[in-house]
Amino acid sequence: MMVIGIGSPTFVECGIVLSARMNTDARCLLSRFLSELNAVVIPFTEAHFGVAVSAWLTYSLGSLK
Repeated sequence: MMVIGIGSPTFVECGIVLSARMNTDARCLLSRFLSELNAVVIPFTEAHFGVAVSAWLTYSLGSLK
């Protein structure tokens, strides 16, 4: 069985962007969509923060120079 997941920061960003594009509160719509997919929201921890920033520093910082 395949598990579908979405990181909590992405979940928040999707809710904001969808609400802005639809010009209405889209939280229920997004939650229902994820529910119908049986998707799970993956918590974003301090460990994820460290790995994400390290990856950005390693792979993206060079492109800014």
